[in-house]
Amino acid sequence: MATGDDFSIPRRRALLLVGLVLLAALAIRLVNLDSQDIWWDEARNIDVARRPVLDIASSPELDIHPPVYFYFLHGWMQLAGESAFAIRLLSAFFGVLTVAVLYQLGRTVSGRVAGVLGALVAALVPFAIGEAQEARMYTMGLAWVSLAGWRLWRAMRSEASSGWRDWAGFCLFSSLAILTHYSTLFVLAAFAVFVVLRWGSAPRGRRFDLGLRGVLSGIGILILCLPQATIAWRQIPGYRNPNLTVPSLSEYLGRCWQAFSVGLNVSPQRAETSQWVFAGLVLLGLGMMFVSAVRARGDGGQRGPRARWVWALLLLWFLLPLALYYWVLLDRATFDPRYISFVAPACWLLLGALLAALWKGSRFIGFAGTVALLAVLVPAIQSDLGDPAYFREDARGLVSWLKASSSPADLILVDQRYPFGFYYPRWNNEYHGTPPAGPADVAPAQYLFVDINQLDERLTSLTAGSQRVFWVQWYKTDTDPRGAVDFLLRKFGTLRGEQGFRGYGVRTYTISPDTVFELAAELLPVGLVFGDQVELVSWDQGGRATGGIAAVGSTQSADVSPSQPAWAVAKWKSLGRASDLIKASLRLVAAGGELAGQDDRPLLNDRHLSLPYWEGEDAPLNVYIFDVDPSAPLGQYSWQLVVYEAATLAPLPWRDAAGELHGEPATLGQIHLVAADSGLR
Repeated sequence: MATGDDFSIPRRRALLLVGLVLLAALAIRLVNLDSQDIWWDEARNIDVARRPVLDIASSPELDIHPPVYFYFLHGWMQLAGESAFAIRLLSAFFGVLTVAVLYQLGRTVSGRVAGVLGALVAALVPFAIGEAQEARMYTMGLAWVSLAGWRLWRAMRSEASSGWRDWAGFCLFSSLAILTHYSTLFVLAAFAVFVVLRWGSAPRGRRFDLGLRGVLSGIGILILCLPQATIAWRQIPGYRNPNLTVPSLSEYLGRCWQAFSVGLNVSPQRAETSQWVFAGLVLLGLGMMFVSAVRARGDGGQRGPRARWVWALLLLWFLLPLALYYWVLLDRATFDPRYISFVAPACWLLLGALLAALWKGSRFIGFAGTVALLAVLVPAIQSDLGDPAYFREDARGLVSWLKASSSPADLILVDQRYPFGFYYPRWNNEYHGTPPAGPADVAPAQYLFVDINQLDERLTSLTAGSQRVFWVQWYKTDTDPRGAVDFLLRKFGTLRGEQGFRGYGVRTYTISPDTVFELAAELLPVGLVFGDQVELVSWDQGGRATGGIAAVGSTQSADVSPSQPAWAVAKWKSLGRASDLIKASLRLVAAGGELAGQDDRPLLNDRHLSLPYWEGEDAPLNVYIFDVDPSAPLGQYSWQLVVYEAATLAPLPWRDAAGELHGEPATLGQIHLVAADSGLR
């Protein structure tokens, strides 16, 4: 590999070029900075940062995040305000800072051309732009990691006493990185490997000094991060979601590469074309480097060792954290490219070095390669910033519709704490309590934490005096996967309509102002065992023979009318043998086989985990409800239950209380389908 001494540009020209790159980076990051709505992560961060400084680190919302970003955001909001533009401006600043640092790092390790081109890539990749336009900690973490890498390279090259300043800078920026996002530890592990390799290859006379500085900087990092260590130890080991799927290695690497190059917010066709362009530039750049290396060796060049260490640093920075993170994924499957995005600066510097090799080999080829890169990145930026298909949720549109469609006598329930309160004035963000008294001209709105075992009491309290309920659900919600809220509101009220927004769905129900909700009156013991995997412990069922709204007594009817809800509540118990996702299908079937309705749902416990992950004491309730088919013939219907494997649709055989094995659907009880005017009043 040729270094900056082989092919370079004057310092003044390099500074001019990088200045233009920085201006472009700033301009792009400011474009439409507040056009998209504040979304969940951002609103949570804002909420935490609003709190007193001494309360931030202990905030329960910081489940797996350290506090440094929130400290910075707290101070920033005091100075700049709390508009979406002002809040996101902090990330934009650190985004531009990262570009500047990558120029310094690229210039130091590979020369001014590589530095300028590496900064250009970092300025234009859609991932860096997108993260710099959101109120989250990733862009700040990228800046700290880049500063740490820059100081580490300078420290490893310095033999003078001034090198202590670089080691101190490495210690400080590494600590800030860890205290901004724990995933930066993967990159610091790569830096540690690099230090060990350099120490092992150093002359004997320098090993002691190099080792001492490295060890002391490591101790300094430990001391600076020690106050957070106990919190991290409490947070991280237990953080996992077994319902998530581990990506294959090829899927993992491909998604990361696309994210850090052309970005994820592009069409599959454009992404594929772009990947071919990137692959061509990489191969051409490597070819140019190989030719330059052969020529340098033939001319007696002595720059090979330093070039190898440049590549060692960047490749370790890029590849080792990717490998370590995938190893972690095998255990806890929480994958998103941004979680390991702190390898991206090395990726961008490598691309800059490859482009610099093209320029060294031929200015025409270098120019063509740079134009090809821009031809890929500019449309990707336009797609990321301007294509509505990739926009965040439409929280403002949702709130505007709710304000226009509701009255102060209604109630709005929302399944997420964020970001509804950023836009809606009469809002209670807490798990308990009720909405504030004002503003009195808008409907009260409440975050609803769904505990299925107490939900009926909570709804009874919240809806007192309300005739309409708006139930707002986020498209990524995991608050109520069993559908208990919809179950109760349909059981005792009437679903009047549904409205969709980008990222949200709203259901509107009418209820009686004095509704007393009840999940089930009394569960009757059953004791059916399905496939030796799960037991139906007990259940209750009923129907409604009248429309509109209902009291408790009328929902417990043994009669149901067409288009009215039939419902059931079942309690399950794991037998510890489940190995796959299991679903239960509850159906109303006539003697002649006519189907009046059915409800299929996965079996989930109170932590919303599927059956293989239940613990021994779990005995969760699952709910089922459907409107009876209006074309179904009147008469007696049987409640039939089929428990089956979701992957194969194969039904599980079941044993009754006497231990007898059955293969047909289990019959649990009967209900009568009656004409609407024959039902209970």
